[in-house]
Amino acid sequence: MERRQVPATSLAKLGMAHRTAAREAALSKALELFAHGPMTTVEMIAALGVNRSTGFAYLRKLRADGKVCLTDDKRDGLGLYALGAEPSLTCLDEEVDAAMALKRFVAQASQVGMWRDPLVAALFGPAQGVAA
Repeated sequence: MERRQVPATSLAKLGMAHRTAAREAALSKALELFAHGPMTTVEMIAALGVNRSTGFAYLRKLRADGKVCLTDDKRDGLGLYALGAEPSLTCLDEEVDAAMALKRFVAQASQVGMWRDPLVAALFGPAQGVAA
């Protein structure tokens, strides 16, 4: 009987598809859990049977998609999450978010009549635009 070699790229694609399917299944199970009522992150992680970092990643994804929000209530000192969009968000449109985001202004550095440190001048040369 002859064994057929499977290319490594095919195995990688298969593994990625399996992980994506498992992630989607876990996210849909989390949504089913939240459908029964609000719960804390600890309760969600325990119900899903995943480690903490994976559970928090799932919760971050659900919050980013607007499917789960943090409520004002607490249980055992922990915040409760429930189905629904964040009440503080007025719009989930990415274009609006990009337009409203703060823009960083980068100005060209220039010498402003101050003396230049001798070590800086030795390494980078005299200041441009200023008499040496």
